[in-house]
Amino acid sequence: MRTLYLSPRIAGGLPEAAVALEVAPLLRELVLHVLARGMLGGEGDEGRMAAVLVDRIAAARPQDLALPLPADRRALALAERLRDDPADRRALATLAREAGASLRTLQRLFPDQTGLSLDAWRQKARLVQAAAALAAGAAVTVAALDCGYDSPSAFITAFKRQFGVTPGRWRG
Repeated sequence: MRTLYLSPRIAGGLPEAAVALEVAPLLRELVLHVLARGMLGGEGDEGRMAAVLVDRIAAARPQDLALPLPADRRALALAERLRDDPADRRALATLAREAGASLRTLQRLFPDQTGLSLDAWRQKARLVQAAAALAAGAAVTVAALDCGYDSPSAFITAFKRQFGVTPGRWRG
């Protein structure tokens, strides 16, 4: 994962808040070039490169890596458990009891407080963890197994459905 800071003079109409983006090959190469050279700006080649970089960033598709947390203490306990150990394959009913609530109660709380069903929240927690592992250089199979998937193919399907790209492409 790379972070690129742009001065307001160059960034122009880009959003002010940090955002994770789907990085196309051209944008990736531009970012790597800028990071290798240092600051961008000025006239000539650097000015044109800055304009192309900003244009490609503006056109990049944002990735939803936000994982909303519930407010209820029992739902929060379960959410933290699922987030901290995405490979935990125990039944949700078992994990719900450990959090001090019935599964049905948590199935009502999660959509109300996070906008996601409990199953969808668990899936997204796994995929967000996997996305971070892939960005850090983990192999697709390792990320899949570490995040609780039984097979790389099931993981690839779920990852592509969530983020719109395959894990291999995400990894860069």
